[in-house]
Amino acid sequence: MKSKLDICIVGCGSIGQRHLKVFSKTAGVRCSVCEPREEVLEKLKTEFPVKDVFLSPEDIDCSKFDAAVICTPAHLHVPIAARCLDAGCHVLSEKPLSVSLDGVEGLLETSRRKGLTVGVAFIYRFFPFLVKVKELIEEGAIGELHIMDTSLGEYYPGVRPDFRTTYFSRREMGGGVILDILSHVENYYEWLAGSPKEVGCMYSTIGQFGLETEDTVTFNASYGNNLLGNAVISVMQNDKYWRSRFVGSERTLQLNMNYLKTGLEVVVKPEIKLIDKQQNEEVISFEPMERDLPYQMQAEDFVDAVRGKGTPRTTLEEGIETLKTVLKAKESYDKKLIIPS
Repeated sequence: MKSKLDICIVGCGSIGQRHLKVFSKTAGVRCSVCEPREEVLEKLKTEFPVKDVFLSPEDIDCSKFDAAVICTPAHLHVPIAARCLDAGCHVLSEKPLSVSLDGVEGLLETSRRKGLTVGVAFIYRFFPFLVKVKELIEEGAIGELHIMDTSLGEYYPGVRPDFRTTYFSRREMGGGVILDILSHVENYYEWLAGSPKEVGCMYSTIGQFGLETEDTVTFNASYGNNLLGNAVISVMQNDKYWRSRFVGSERTLQLNMNYLKTGLEVVVKPEIKLIDKQQNEEVISFEPMERDLPYQMQAEDFVDAVRGKGTPRTTLEEGIETLKTVLKAKESYDKKLIIPS
């Protein structure tokens, strides 16, 4: 493997620019970018050490790159990834992997046949406090896990005022809470418990913005072995909020995300509480998390995998399983059924 990896960031919206920022800081990496908006390309060339620029994925000779980071809307992930893999280029795809299962098994077959790395960018697996939750559960700190419960949300018109004109408002582009946000939570649940056995869901649009995608969802799943999971998510609630509980046979683990406003910035200061049957509490506190930290860890994890040092923290196989689950969540409400896996 050569000393510097050539990586192309495909799609330079907000998440693509964050990937460009962290990959540019990653040792042994040289970045190029692909973005159809020429004014964005000009801006990125002044802010980052960009090697080459492309206006369209079709302009890229993928064989000249070691890897690509795909940050386009989700309906384009699979066809772009397929081109990269065919050319022998490793891939890190933003989540969700796609908006349907069309073509995903082909990616799996090609990646295995060619020995190429494909990762899916589920960033929750790099949050230090969520890694700690997983470690505590696996160590038996709460006994046998029985309930996984998460409530989170914020007010998108305030924090993402352009949401009505982005992929989020378009069903065919992978918008809506289920694919965009629930997929994060469910991927984390699957990291803890494996794929669910049954899935149920209800969703709605409570904001008065004429969206064709859902802005609020309630999700339930059974993971076997007396383990249930649920999530309530809305991007039309007034408060910025995230609380998770992991109920075990011996103790309950509460994860509280304390949001602190410092000037114009909102930082998160997580706290874990372990509560036993006598209501005794053990508290584990964390320093406020630098926003780029998990993305930098993800970039380094992917580069290590490309260099043959392990596998990505979320593999293509795991990304496919999460996609199957969230698609079943949509199907559950559309058909008014509990969907077995």
